[in-house]
Parts: sequence; C-alpha cells; structure tokens
Amino acid sequence: SPNIMLRRGALVATLLLALLCISLSSAPAEARDLSLARVNNGTVWQPPAGTKWQWQFTGTIDTSVPAQVFDIDLFDTPQSVIDQLHNATHHVICYFSAGSSDNWRPDFKEFKASDMGKPLDGWPGER
Repeated sequence: SPNIMLRRGALVATLLLALLCISLSSAPAEARDLSLARVNNGTVWQPPAGTKWQWQFTGTIDTSVPAQVFDIDLFDTPQSVIDQLHNATHHVICYFSAGSSDNWRPDFKEFKASDMGKPLDGWPGER
C-alpha cells in the first residue's frame, strides 16, 4: 500500500541521515560542511561493537550517561546540549521524522494539506 511504501521510504531516509549525522558530528568544526560525507581521514565513522548508546527523545537530555553515542530529538534538543555533547567528544545522532508531519512540531504549519497523507496508525497527531 502507498502508506507502507511512504513509511519504508521515510525509514530509509532517516537511517541515511542518521549515518551522515554520525559522520559529521565527529568532524572538526571546519569540516562540518554538509557537502562532506566523509570525515576522519577519508573514512566514515562506524561505531565499534560494544559502543554504548543513549536513546532519549523526551525530557531534558541526561548528558551524564556514560555513553559514546547519543540519539536525541532534533527539534526538542537545544543546540547548547548538542554542543555540550560534542565538546565532551560524544557522537550525536539527531532523530527527525522524514516523510511525515507531526502536529506538535514547529514546522507543522509549513506543510500544505495536499502534502499530508492519512493519519498514521498508532501515532496520534502524525500524518
């Protein structure tokens, strides 16, 4: 169905962007240009087995968690928290919803009605 294809496409886009964010988050400031997909001596950073992750999409981000990678919400996390994590040498992945609209997000009013599909089952306020 078109709705399943949209969700699959959104998932693939989100995963690809997450990998790009991981790569860029570990680069020096001068290398954080979006045109650069490869950093750290020409390689893409890949978390080794055993890397500790912190997934937190709600509330105040707990930066004291002993994790090397933080997966956080792009809209709800202040830039100062992302900077704090980078300065502490953490890798940061920013979750965002690609291919759908969330009625509580600041960009919701930028979507045209014709851009939105049907409400997503199990996700109130998301289309």
